[in-house]
Amino acid sequence: MRILLLFLSAALICLPTHGIPARKWSDGSLGQPRITQRGEEDIIHGWRSSPDTRGTGDIIWSCLLTIFLCTWTSICVNVPPLNSTARDQLTRKLLVFFEALCGPEFIFHTALGQYRTAKRSIQDFADIGHLGWTLRHGFFANMGGFVLHPTDFVPFPINVNQLHYLVAHGYIDYSTIHLSLGEINDRNKFDSMSRLLSFAQLLWTTVNIIARAVNGLYITTLEITTIAFVFCSLCTYVVWREKPSGITEPIHIVPNATMANILIKAGPISAKPYRLTPMDFADRQPHWFGVTWDWAMRVSSVCGVDFHNTKRPVDKLWDDEFEELGLSGNLVLALIQFGFAGIHLAAWNFRFPTACEKALWHIVTVYLIISMVLTWLLLGYSFEAHPKVLKWWTGTRKGDKEGPSGSSELNEKKSTHSRWSRYEKPHWIAMLCFPIGGLYIFARAYILLEDLINLRELPASAYEAVDWSSLIPHL
Repeated sequence: MRILLLFLSAALICLPTHGIPARKWSDGSLGQPRITQRGEEDIIHGWRSSPDTRGTGDIIWSCLLTIFLCTWTSICVNVPPLNSTARDQLTRKLLVFFEALCGPEFIFHTALGQYRTAKRSIQDFADIGHLGWTLRHGFFANMGGFVLHPTDFVPFPINVNQLHYLVAHGYIDYSTIHLSLGEINDRNKFDSMSRLLSFAQLLWTTVNIIARAVNGLYITTLEITTIAFVFCSLCTYVVWREKPSGITEPIHIVPNATMANILIKAGPISAKPYRLTPMDFADRQPHWFGVTWDWAMRVSSVCGVDFHNTKRPVDKLWDDEFEELGLSGNLVLALIQFGFAGIHLAAWNFRFPTACEKALWHIVTVYLIISMVLTWLLLGYSFEAHPKVLKWWTGTRKGDKEGPSGSSELNEKKSTHSRWSRYEKPHWIAMLCFPIGGLYIFARAYILLEDLINLRELPASAYEAVDWSSLIPHL
């Protein structure tokens, strides 16, 4: 055994390394820098940082991946129609995805409206004696989680306002719709891991861009646009945090009365032709932007382009419905919208390949702000100020002949509860939002185009990586 160990030790000592003769114990070279065949000193290193450069492909890949992840994972589409295929569901989500690419603030508006409606439903059910209703119940109901099956009519989905009406008037027993949170979670296909990985990518991209600014390194316009998308997506995450995702099967409920009896007992408010389903009369007023959006969809339908299914009643609650927000909700929406548009102004003094491109960037980024200001003013006047001015002017000229119990008060009361009152008479001032919105889409498209063509000529520091050792305290 001793002979074998001596043999192995001698073999290890005499074993050549990379073609270099073995060093002897007696030459004093052990522990000294080894000289390679090329005459270079072979020094042992510890932790070593990666090269401090990045390529154009790195910039494009990082930004586009972040935009895709923050947009795709923030989308929570409504329950699909009955018997829809996986392909149909993917197509519907892709449509919402492209809408989010054109304007992520639109998705935030939808999410905020659904959040406020779901939150308001908690108080609505509490007012009729049901205290177990939660925010998640409200989201589930408002995304088409319940399908009504009248005995004298075809099945159709209902939202949380319509569900509350049916429960409050005794057409549906509350116990049949009050699911446990476990039942809702079982239907929820929310992937926490993918959302966590997406959030990590968003956080890393944001921190990296901020670190570049701290280090004085050049930031591309594509990275500025990415920050704007991240800003909107994070806000959408917050308001949609309780909304179930990926639900494909709704709850089927049967009322204890026919659809005809429900409409008759509702009175004149239900006599008008419905827009989506026969239960439209039980809904609240839509947002100003929702009314304008609906008019735009009607115009596109007349032109032969149908973004919505023309089937009535609808077999799915649309994903682009804009609910009423109230004063505080409108303030939050305006803050996010102007924040999203204002982020692009950070590239105001950036270097552009040509003076024309820089001037166009100034024009389109300023137009984003101007278009939002004009839209808020036009819609605010059309749907809030103009009716009040018209009512005052009419009352002044008629000498206020309509008493407190006259037809004017009755009509106003009907308008308060019927969402159709805003759809029937579009105001011409609100129609000005159409060309403003069209130019807004072109401005957003130019920003995305400039983000890519701007990469053809960048300062040298744009390709330098962040020196993290200068930012992170170390020993």
